[in-house]
Amino acid sequence: MPHALFFLREGPRFLPARRRGTQPKESASEVRNLEWFLMFELAVRLLLAGSAVLLSGLAVPEAFDTVWKASAVAAAHGAILYVLDVRGRRNPGVAGAAAAVDAALLAVVLGAIGRLEDFGFLVLAPAAYATVRFGIHAAAVAPLAAAALLGPGLAAARAEPSPKLLVQALAVLAVGLLLNQRRVSESAAFFPIPAAPPDEDGEEPSALLELRESYRQLKDQYRNLEVRARRDRLVRTLAEAEPAPGQSAGVALAERLRSVADCRSVTLYTLSQDGTRMVVQAVSGDPGGSLAERAVSVDVRDSAAAMKDKLHRALRSAFVDDEPPPMANVLLLERGRVVGMVHATAETEEALERAQIALEDAAPYLARRLSEDRRRAAFERRLRETELLYELSSTMSGSSTPNVAAARLVRELFPVLEVDHLSIHWVEDGEQYTASQAGARLRFLDAMSFAGGPGLAGWLAIGAPELAIFDTGEDARCDATEFLKRRVRSCCVVPIADGERLIGFVCAASHRTGGIQESQVRCLRALALELGRAVSRMVRGRSEPEGLMTPAEFRRAAAQCPEGAFVHLETLRQDALVEAFGRPAIEHALRKLAVRIRSRLPSGGAVCRRDEMDFVVLLPGLSESAATQWANEAATYASMIGLRTPDGSARIPLAVRARVAPLGSEEGAEAQAAAG
Repeated sequence: MPHALFFLREGPRFLPARRRGTQPKESASEVRNLEWFLMFELAVRLLLAGSAVLLSGLAVPEAFDTVWKASAVAAAHGAILYVLDVRGRRNPGVAGAAAAVDAALLAVVLGAIGRLEDFGFLVLAPAAYATVRFGIHAAAVAPLAAAALLGPGLAAARAEPSPKLLVQALAVLAVGLLLNQRRVSESAAFFPIPAAPPDEDGEEPSALLELRESYRQLKDQYRNLEVRARRDRLVRTLAEAEPAPGQSAGVALAERLRSVADCRSVTLYTLSQDGTRMVVQAVSGDPGGSLAERAVSVDVRDSAAAMKDKLHRALRSAFVDDEPPPMANVLLLERGRVVGMVHATAETEEALERAQIALEDAAPYLARRLSEDRRRAAFERRLRETELLYELSSTMSGSSTPNVAAARLVRELFPVLEVDHLSIHWVEDGEQYTASQAGARLRFLDAMSFAGGPGLAGWLAIGAPELAIFDTGEDARCDATEFLKRRVRSCCVVPIADGERLIGFVCAASHRTGGIQESQVRCLRALALELGRAVSRMVRGRSEPEGLMTPAEFRRAAAQCPEGAFVHLETLRQDALVEAFGRPAIEHALRKLAVRIRSRLPSGGAVCRRDEMDFVVLLPGLSESAATQWANEAATYASMIGLRTPDGSARIPLAVRARVAPLGSEEGAEAQAAAG
């Protein structure tokens, strides 16, 4: 009770100030007093509602039915207002609406017991109380209170409006309009400006201005120096990151970056070679969800802000069941082009803010570092690919069996490709036999289905095509459940053939989406082709020349070939190309094209580049239909590869037309004569 008496006296002054925020901190006693007052106000409302029901039942029984319903509504109304008060949601607007409801309920009770004409002015009491306590706009609530007299009140009384009631309604309206409102006054404040010191010799003001300008420039330079020094220290710390034994350079960089940013996890992404997704390069810490192995689709045509927003929403969508932690993404730009991204998570928003500042400072260095590492890895892969191709073309010196050749190839190639699984399998009578493998033991071909059926049999039934799947979760041929269990997010299968006969295939797989990219598939394709030739030489003991030949060598090879077909590849628009790029540039492009065509030759095949800027190809052992298919693929491949001028400044658009002639026919004799 002392708390209630305190708030009856001091509450109207204290409560509005609390909601306006003029008292930022309240003591524990003030909070307890507020709670006591809110309970006291609710108790008064319930007591009044119960008293109205009791008195109407004793004094006016015919009005009991209306009074108890109105009292029940009033009690529920009071409970709702109590909840709003406890949560701090009872603002002046809500208080005004509540006052109008209280006035209507009071008018109904007075009308039901027949005392509306005597005490109708009491409908103004809720509005007056709300004006004092919450500062409501009384002029807006007064018309509602007056309308409550003439509407719900008369309806409950079942009577016509009398002059006395009309006078009370006008009085309620007038008093409500005259209640004091909170007013805000504005006035202009003028502050005296100190007069400038007298300019006696004309030197002082200019010298003062120069001093201020020099101070401002010095302050800006100091701030820029401080930022540069912070970035230099950060870059030096990152540059000192050395990988531990068995650890990649990317993981070491992510570990050091996480230590510097002081965050929960750091994930480095690089843009895939086709520019369609961000691929996980290295992870430090636990990013949560499936982010450690998940690639994110991007559109490089979007602006940096739009790309960043899409990436943020895509990464948050990885948390299906759990609440995503605070996360930030920083794009890595090199010469205005997006080359990657850094994704960071933290425990709190404050820690994430500090980590994001450190990541943005390190972004230029990270972009340059990732690009250099990527170029270095590509160079090493091409160099190792060239060495392996040389070894394969010389029948793998020292290899006596196909299994030994496969084992040497897997051992040398696995560290360069940076995949989680690499294996070579031989196929015989529809069954596969593993020749060699490195990395995790992953067999995923049996978890795939094709038009010809499931597994290896289905793949062989459709002609054993090359498979390159960069995201197994989006490919209908992959069993999503099985691939998820085996942790295969990207994979490829490259057939190994001896002419038209399939003798095996190469498998590569990665735990990460996009872990296998187009450059790795090209490398496996070239090595599988050379491996097929090497196995053919080892098994059949072939010693005939093959590959690029001079016209004389080509004639001798064609004369010794018992069966097969010729393919004439004619370069279109030769005169226009020579005029546009010059003959030396076209000759350079044709030499590169000859090397590319040679890599696609079957075992024992030969290609001769003529001075007329075209090619004649010998395909031994191939039927006319198989040679036609090979010619169409070669013509399509020639138009798709990017041949450039010697300085690399321009791309030469080569278009090739292919014609096939069986060996021994008149067209074949003409092709053989044209090669000579």
